[in-house]
Amino acid sequence: MNFIKEALKKMGFGFLYGAGFILAAVTVGSFAFSYIEDDIDKKEVMMEERKKEREKERRLRFRDYDETANLNLSVSKERIEDEEFTLLGSLENNGNEKWSSVNLKAELYNEAGEFIDECGEYITQMSAPDSKINFKLSCGSCSKFQLRDYHSYKLSIVDARFSRH
Repeated sequence: MNFIKEALKKMGFGFLYGAGFILAAVTVGSFAFSYIEDDIDKKEVMMEERKKEREKERRLRFRDYDETANLNLSVSKERIEDEEFTLLGSLENNGNEKWSSVNLKAELYNEAGEFIDECGEYITQMSAPDSKINFKLSCGSCSKFQLRDYHSYKLSIVDARFSRH
């Protein structure tokens, strides 16, 4: 009987040691999980802040083209030869910023004011403030029929890239 009592006693102590170990492991684990969860939350907040900083930096370096850029177009010569319409002109930067990849578009109209064709050209040079860049915009896809009806054009800047360096 003493043997059974001793065995039960040792099993009880073993159970208590095991329960204590499990309780300690769960406590340490919950603290560790809480720490890891807080660390993940902090990293997410930091990533969001970095994302906002990068977006803010991008907005400072890049912006969409609009009329405040003060880019002006002037045409010095208009030519119609065979099946080609050509405009020779210049882009003048009267603004305070540098622009590049200026996308020009000329819409062609007949005498009734109806649209008959369009032509495009990219000016890849950097346009610094107070600079003037010459361009040649040609429309080789026009047919003789379209050019026979040609009366006027509307030249515009479709888009441009701004970069602060």
